[in-house]
Amino acid sequence: MRAIPHAAHNRPIWAIVASILLAGSGAMAQQPPAWKTGAAFTRQLHEIVGVTWQDRALREGLDRVSHVYGVTIFLDRRIDPDQHVDFAGRDIPLEELLRQIAAVTHAETALIGSVVYIGPRETAAQLGTIAVMRRQEISRLPNEGKARLLKTEPWKWEDLSQPKDLLRDLARQGGTSVENADVIPHDLWPAVDLPPLAWVDRMTLLLAGFGLTFQIDERGASVRLVSAPNVPVAESRQPAGQGGRTTKAQKGEKLYSLKVANEPAGNVVRTIAKSVGKELRYDADVLEKLKQRVTFDLKDATLDHLLETTLKPLGLRYRVTEKDLEIVAVQ
Repeated sequence: MRAIPHAAHNRPIWAIVASILLAGSGAMAQQPPAWKTGAAFTRQLHEIVGVTWQDRALREGLDRVSHVYGVTIFLDRRIDPDQHVDFAGRDIPLEELLRQIAAVTHAETALIGSVVYIGPRETAAQLGTIAVMRRQEISRLPNEGKARLLKTEPWKWEDLSQPKDLLRDLARQGGTSVENADVIPHDLWPAVDLPPLAWVDRMTLLLAGFGLTFQIDERGASVRLVSAPNVPVAESRQPAGQGGRTTKAQKGEKLYSLKVANEPAGNVVRTIAKSVGKELRYDADVLEKLKQRVTFDLKDATLDHLLETTLKPLGLRYRVTEKDLEIVAVQ
């Protein structure tokens, strides 16, 4: 049940120390966390790590990883936190390690601000896009409402907190009312300590576990809870004989619409990969380029055009295989 170092003779000293910390006593988990945010959070996700779990409870293991690396991990209420997991991952980026742990539990990861979300695959596949949509909607509100709902603050709650109470607290923080809070069922949640996040992202995380998102009125004063959409990238098909902006489309080929505003390219291609049912693969030498941010608004684009728009300006190209979407550097 202990996390142990691998191949210590040829691993960097920081990785050995981190593995030892992961194997340390439970007292370490009581230390106040110093969460990494922004660029430090991104750098940490790309650091090479390695852990081994043997019959370890999922939440216990994730809490240990979270505190050692200073990265907040939010576990969806629908993923059993007490299930015991056998897992071995070595010499891989922390982000990939967490993705592999999630896969063992039939879950997936998503990034919301400086938080790693782990939840059902369908929710994780759409969560990043939902978060972007909500931020864009709030950015169009009058200045007063926009300032309230984009305000960044940390958030924490005690063990056995009820999500209805958390929703009420969050509404008060944002100066809003919730029209239909009764759609949130009774539940008891473990203690959580989140790094600074915009109000809109805190609301997105809170609602994700119920398959919900929210609509905001034109003044930013009232919120209505609604079902989350099913598809992270809008799809359509090219009808026979249709011309238009996407000239490469073949008859019956799927077309995609996606609006991206200053998002890391890695997040974008991960969303695309999930949408087309592929595993995202990339080598370490392209990580820095995938951290670069991209902005575009495409409608009725082919998959090729969507990927080229994302990757070509960064000096990257892609290969689509039966199972994978591979990102490689242009030679």
